[in-house]
Amino acid sequence: MLKNCTVALLFIVAASAFAQDVKTTPQPKPTIRELTLDNIFDPKARVSFGGTPQNGFVWLDDKTFAWPRTEEGKVVEQAVVETDTGNKHVLFGAAKLEAAAKKIAGVTGEEAAGFTRQRNWNFSPNKKSVLLTIASDVYLYTFDSDSMTRLTSSPGAKEEVTFSPDGHSVAFVRDNNIYVVDVEGRNLHAITHGESDNVVPSWSRDGRSIYFASPRTGSRQIWKHSVEDGSERRLTEQGGFAPLESYDGRTIYYSKFDEPGIWSMPASGGSESPVVTGKPQVSYWGHWAVTESGLYLLDANAEPRPTIEFYSFATRRITPVLSLENSPSDGQPSLSASRDGRTIFYTQYDPQSVIKMVENFR
Repeated sequence: MLKNCTVALLFIVAASAFAQDVKTTPQPKPTIRELTLDNIFDPKARVSFGGTPQNGFVWLDDKTFAWPRTEEGKVVEQAVVETDTGNKHVLFGAAKLEAAAKKIAGVTGEEAAGFTRQRNWNFSPNKKSVLLTIASDVYLYTFDSDSMTRLTSSPGAKEEVTFSPDGHSVAFVRDNNIYVVDVEGRNLHAITHGESDNVVPSWSRDGRSIYFASPRTGSRQIWKHSVEDGSERRLTEQGGFAPLESYDGRTIYYSKFDEPGIWSMPASGGSESPVVTGKPQVSYWGHWAVTESGLYLLDANAEPRPTIEFYSFATRRITPVLSLENSPSDGQPSLSASRDGRTIFYTQYDPQSVIKMVENFR
């Protein structure tokens, strides 16, 4: 009998940005047991043979991250974990959040329960509220007041929702265009127009601009929109996707949707320069992160195993940091780092295959 169970795991790695010795928390050995009908059909005891990717981990600061704890596949609480000690405390409970959602006019009980099933949480910069999306609209849940504010009331899915650095505004993508609204649910307006695929909005560190990718001129390029006066300018000429600004606001780093590598250019515009060539690979375009001292990135083709590496701004050298035990998850961003570069998150798939022979079978 063959059991092939693929599970995505999240590991926390704490180390100096320049260190090659990386300490990881020892993982428990897998439990091998016989496959039964309960493993296949029982709603509580069944095994997820397709895998359960762990996601929704969000940095709150350089020392803590938020983790959506689940039971039976449902989020029951949002916990905050300290990376140094492993200590955990509850930020808010699912039942309390669901009760707040039910108070909103037009939100059904089923929709309110949907809030609690979310895996990806988008916290405000001051960590006192969170953005939630349900039934194609965006809501702001404030912890202290236990209140829910509806930010949008329009058809069309809202995607790539993100806070401004000061937490006063929210940007999102709807129907291939980028919109901005304040956290009181007022002043909703589009900052891009037309049928082009305007995506991956990314705020500048000072909140005065929004970078995004668009093929409006025939190829996918990076653009910069001024929040203050509405002006726009195209930054790249040779392609770009998923822009991120450096912490000092002087440089933007970006990948390309159809070409491996990471590039950079001045945030004000100028020369486009390759920083790392050939990696991350195309299907891993979101597997890199900016820190104050360098870039973490994934080389999925490294031998003998996929490897997370560190590119130093000071030395311009790449140093291997950690070899993954199993294959990394592709097709979505799955690598992030704290601002000081001392802690990184990543995910990987952990396959387990067990073959059992049954003798004297009748």
